[in-house]
Amino acid sequence: TCDKRENLWLCLTCGNVGCGRRQYDGSGGNNHGISHYEATGHSVSVKLGTITPEGTADAYCYTCDDNKMDPHLAAHLKVFGINVAAQQKTEKSVAELQLDQNLKFDFSMTTADGAKLEPVAGPGLTGLKNLGNSCYMASVLQCVFGIDRFRDRYFPTAGDHFATCTQANPAQCMLCQLHKLANGLWSGRYATLESDGEGGVAHQAGIAPSTFKAAVAKDHYEFSTMRQQDAFEFLLHLAKQVDVVERSVDSGNSNPNKVFDFTTEERLQCMGCLKVRYKVQPARSVSLPVIKRPLDEGLAPVSLAECLELMTAEETIDGYQCPECEQPTQAVKSARFASFPK
Repeated sequence: TCDKRENLWLCLTCGNVGCGRRQYDGSGGNNHGISHYEATGHSVSVKLGTITPEGTADAYCYTCDDNKMDPHLAAHLKVFGINVAAQQKTEKSVAELQLDQNLKFDFSMTTADGAKLEPVAGPGLTGLKNLGNSCYMASVLQCVFGIDRFRDRYFPTAGDHFATCTQANPAQCMLCQLHKLANGLWSGRYATLESDGEGGVAHQAGIAPSTFKAAVAKDHYEFSTMRQQDAFEFLLHLAKQVDVVERSVDSGNSNPNKVFDFTTEERLQCMGCLKVRYKVQPARSVSLPVIKRPLDEGLAPVSLAECLELMTAEETIDGYQCPECEQPTQAVKSARFASFPK
């Protein structure tokens, strides 16, 4: 038996209804949903209180241990007598609950040695509010807009663009959003320390980059959701969006992404005829190999310098078919940085 009347999940395989997982603070459910999966292997369940007339709902795969989207949800629920068009959403989705939890969570602001951090404020010291699993975006934006090239491109001329933008909806204008974010982070207007009135430590309200997130993540399957994401993947996506914007306004050399640009050079030498081929490629990132160590040596730190040395080390290629001497032979390949990002 179970006393739960909320947070109930319907198994899409057999129609069993079980409550959700118990949370660390004692809230949530009694784990009956996951217990059903462990007993039967039925993977996918839907949270009943989140079903909408539009045919959306929280769907979860226990095998993948991840949220899923069910494009045929209406048909799947019809099997169990549920008419999606007649449903009303009565509970918060998992993403909405995560947002509430993040906003209420009291993060301990201390250094590694336990010293309490003092709040700061002022131009360039403006915080970004958590929109719910948006830490990946906030960390990237703080780093990127801390670069002089990005600040100088979008902050001083923000007012000029706002006055001349021809877009019907500024919320969907990526250039508007870049200027707006730069202004919010660097003007200092949103980074004043305010007391909570109860004798607590003064803090700044910061800014909520919700319209920026909507614009930069438009039509992107992952970044448009409330799920956690990879910060590096978001950085690459942001750089691509900035490239599109800068090309649209024909900004020439003012594209701030140029600070990330560098070139790599690949050297390939045939050991038969000793002729060499060079290949130069533009890049904004590199994938570094990690040193392999025997498992019995246990865990050990790997330095960035070691990874770079491994990347630029010579590699022997057997069975190389040289286009010059036209003989199968060995070749030696190596890579280096031909230029570096600013």
